[in-house]
Amino acid sequence: MRSVPPTRLRSLTVLTAVLLPALALSGTAAGATPDGRGHGHKPVRLSGVSPFAGCAPGALDGKMADGAIEPQLAADPGNPRRIAAVWPQGRQRGVVLAVTRDGGTSWKRTVVPHLTRCSGGRYDYVDEPAVTFTADGALLVTGGLAMADGSASAGLSIRSDDGGRTWTRPAVIIEETDRARGRVASGPAVADPRDPDVLYVVTPRFPAAERTRNDAWISRSTDGGRSWSTPVKVNRTSTGIPLPNQQAFTVALAVGDDGTVVVSHTDFRHNDTGEALLTDRWLAHCRPGPADCTSDTATWRETRLTPTSYDMRRAPRIPDEASPRGYFLGERMGLVATGRGFTAAWAVPEAPGGAAVHASAS
Repeated sequence: MRSVPPTRLRSLTVLTAVLLPALALSGTAAGATPDGRGHGHKPVRLSGVSPFAGCAPGALDGKMADGAIEPQLAADPGNPRRIAAVWPQGRQRGVVLAVTRDGGTSWKRTVVPHLTRCSGGRYDYVDEPAVTFTADGALLVTGGLAMADGSASAGLSIRSDDGGRTWTRPAVIIEETDRARGRVASGPAVADPRDPDVLYVVTPRFPAAERTRNDAWISRSTDGGRSWSTPVKVNRTSTGIPLPNQQAFTVALAVGDDGTVVVSHTDFRHNDTGEALLTDRWLAHCRPGPADCTSDTATWRETRLTPTSYDMRRAPRIPDEASPRGYFLGERMGLVATGRGFTAAWAVPEAPGGAAVHASAS
């Protein structure tokens, strides 16, 4: 089994930023009532009829969840009543954005364009889209895209400076067209609070069938998400241990007030030949200096978050083909900057088939 070498990927192509009209959805704005307004603290429905229903089915539609799934939220740091939500819909054939300017009383939906073939883009499916407000109030949507035949995958970002009415063309964060190297994706973008033009994003790499190793990579934008640096590997997991124990997964990202970049992840580096699958949670941190945190010469240091290893084989198990198979504690874990400090949250097995959430501040 071949591993992914911790070297720089090939140069990435960045598309020219051209303003394009948003694809507005027909009907009333999203809400619990015809006028799109909720009442008190009653839940407000954000999603409506799939805007991708008229798009030709894809080859993997039968393996994708129907409806609107895995929503992600972001609040404008300059105006907390301005909130955005994003989710994949229509068997993950496209991305829908909903924005409120009144703290959630009323919402307006729009399709995020040029990501999938059902929204004027290239790729067939989208996975785990996320939304971020930049420090200057722009919206940035990131997500993992893939072709149904496995011929290509990518992490892309797309930016709107007017609340979702118009969008730049998507920018490539990471792209892979070699099936032997597996597939790539993108996590949520995190803005540097010191500079509105600086954002970071983690770019997971998933192994091909013949390999068992995942790594965490990071990329940086210095122009508000319009272009991205070549991703570099972040996790410090040793390459001198058995390959299955080297994988890093459930990656999270945060940036502190002083510019420190922190990435948390899980790995099996302490696993041995015993019956238990020994697992740990880690915090890697880098403070930009002469070399920024996305350069090959950056210094990343690690802190072990789990005092003792836990046994992943005691975690809940999901055998469904449409879900992550095997022992599962979640696809993402929590990480947030608290000024110059950070708080991480993660799930661990509590009893066979159960789990509990733990947190640690640093």
